[in-house]
Amino acid sequence: MEYHPLFRFRKDVVYRSLDEQHFLLSADSAFHTVSDPVGGFILGYLKDAPPRSLDEIVTAVGKEFDTKDLDVPSDVGTFLDDLLSREVLERIVLEDKSES
Repeated sequence: MEYHPLFRFRKDVVYRSLDEQHFLLSADSAFHTVSDPVGGFILGYLKDAPPRSLDEIVTAVGKEFDTKDLDVPSDVGTFLDDLLSREVLERIVLEDKSES
């Protein structure tokens, strides 16, 4: 069986965007900001959405930005890992039962 991680905001995180600045506040009173346009796009893409896979996020970034000179999967993965370590996002792992 294969496992596919999905990403979403933790339920205790509040996200707001204002003038291309992105603000995150978690229940532990940790305050985070993101000013990078790609990072802001990813946060907006995840906001109020069902959990998304890395592939979905990478595809959305590729459609929104000129990414020909970037390693999008690696860059997005690094950004998501950073948000996971800050406890802004959570990873949900679903089991793919179709490959039995």
